[in-house]
Amino acid sequence: MFSETESGQMVVKSRPIAPGRMQAEFEVLGKLGEGTFGEAFRVRKEGQLYAIKRAKEAYQGHRDREARLQEVWRAMRVQSRHCVRVIEAWEEAGVLHIQSELCERGNLNDVLTSDLPQAEWWQTVPEEQIWRYLLEMARSLKHVHECGMVHLDVKPSNFFVRADGSLALGDFGQAVDLRSLSRLRDDDVEGDSVYMAPELL
Repeated sequence: MFSETESGQMVVKSRPIAPGRMQAEFEVLGKLGEGTFGEAFRVRKEGQLYAIKRAKEAYQGHRDREARLQEVWRAMRVQSRHCVRVIEAWEEAGVLHIQSELCERGNLNDVLTSDLPQAEWWQTVPEEQIWRYLLEMARSLKHVHECGMVHLDVKPSNFFVRADGSLALGDFGQAVDLRSLSRLRDDDVEGDSVYMAPELL
């Protein structure tokens, strides 16, 4: 488990973690999705549904571990209704697990494009709904900026849709803490080339 010190550093709590905790404590209901570095699962515990994101590989060294733990810390720092709520995180054999709220409808990109093989999504989604999405996205980014961070990977697939249709910003793997810019290296800042500004490519 992880917590934040007064200096803003991420530390590991002393609570022991049993091997195979995800399988031991949760009922794994299926896979939600998969990316380059991790995969996400739909799980249930004591009647409550959650998502667990699990890294595909163990840490590649100290710097890799520090970078991944920073993602957890950033997500915990911006906890609000505008961002995906991280509940807990733990490590097993160098593999990071992040338990969060389950946004039942998946990410916004999938919601907008599902079941539309021929039509364009903007021809089928009501204009009022589009404006509602834009408002919630703006509120999410405003909250993150007020917390002293920038996300750096804003795209529809990183906004997640709850059962009630509300949006929550997630995936803080590329986010930057504006209080720590002096420690930032050029190769620390990445992003999706489809959405990056041309001058950064």
